Amino acid sequence: MNIYTPLIANIVFQLHERLKKHNTVSVRKAMEQSQWLDRDALQQLQLDNLKAFLQDVQQHVPYYQTVFKELAFNPDAVQSTQDLQKLPLTNKSVIREHTDVLKADDAAGLARFNTGGSSGEPLIFYIGNKRVSHDVAAKWRATRW
Repeated sequence: MNIYTPLIANIVFQLHERLKKHNTVSVRKAMEQSQWLDRDALQQLQLDNLKAFLQDVQQHVPYYQTVFKELAFNPDAVQSTQDLQKLPLTNKSVIREHTDVLKADDAAGLARFNTGGSSGEPLIFYIGNKRVSHDVAAKWRATRW
């Protein structure tokens, strides 16, 4: 291996991600650590992450604030993925109808994306820095192998 690869991977790329306000490095490190967890610890981590996600959604996404309130859905009470069955499915028509209130009020760096429209009408949606960081971290981890 030459000096170029570690220089880019360990300094330039990480600096680049930080300048873009992505937390890619910490996400990849967490992925590296979680891959060695035993089954019970991994399931607990998944449940903790799900609850944290649902709590964040409840706090910051107007659409789900309304849905959770109407259904008396409490993210703190979630015990398994089976509890998600209490929530309605979010399909393309819901996304099209509620695009603005599906955006988190604390979302940063939103970028517009859309599907190819093979069903006749493209679906327009937005992703933020947090999602991009996770995607990049997963690709970085996979290609490092």
